[in-house]
Amino acid sequence: MGEDVRDILRKYSEKIDEEFREESLETFSREYRQFKQEQESKNLSFYEKACNFCENILKIRPSKEKKEELLKSIDRLELEITPEGANSFSFFVGIGFILIGVLVFVIGLIFGEILLFFPFLFAILGLLSIFLLAGRPNRMALKLRLKAENNMVLCILYVIMYMRHTSNLEHAIKFAATHIDEPLGKDLKLVFWNLETGKYNTLKESLDAYLESWKGYNMDFINSFLGRGKGINSHSASKVHVFSWQKSQYGE
Repeated sequence: MGEDVRDILRKYSEKIDEEFREESLETFSREYRQFKQEQESKNLSFYEKACNFCENILKIRPSKEKKEELLKSIDRLELEITPEGANSFSFFVGIGFILIGVLVFVIGLIFGEILLFFPFLFAILGLLSIFLLAGRPNRMALKLRLKAENNMVLCILYVIMYMRHTSNLEHAIKFAATHIDEPLGKDLKLVFWNLETGKYNTLKESLDAYLESWKGYNMDFINSFLGRGKGINSHSASKVHVFSWQKSQYGE
């Protein structure tokens, strides 16, 4: 597996040699402008509107532990909702199914029949809806993280390869963002977006906040980026770290 990683390092080192770094930065600027337009014109989804609407009617607070987990997931997904909104939406959908079941049962009694199957079915659907919809942001965020993890090794390789030529972390991240597929490529663009919109004052603050979102999920990715400042001039040490990470990823 070590030889495979060395081949990748050599391949992308040559790729950077072949490409003009200025051209890569221009590509990032063009892609970032498009990304910025998408961010500024982004509309609320049906799910977000439904959560906010239900929260305005009745705010249902989750437990402290669940709220913290939901906050992380909501921030990761960039949803314009609150944990209370997600909880309220699941409650109203679940209650809606249960009320339909009760209505079916009552209608059956009116016509002289005792209907149990459909009321029971709707009651089960209601309970499942409450459980599943309350945790929907967490499942969506987990799916996104799993997809992003597929490109993490490649992302670190791009950053290392760029910084071997030019010790500029900002440009290295831009270079990686240009060549990495979503969702990780989009995440790297968000680091600059949060800086531009004033959410954070420096690139370091924005990057550290993004890496914090991976805490408890992938510490190797965090440590690889945190090592950037300590070993900008220690390229071989960085490669050793990537080699060991690559092996750990594949259980070697």
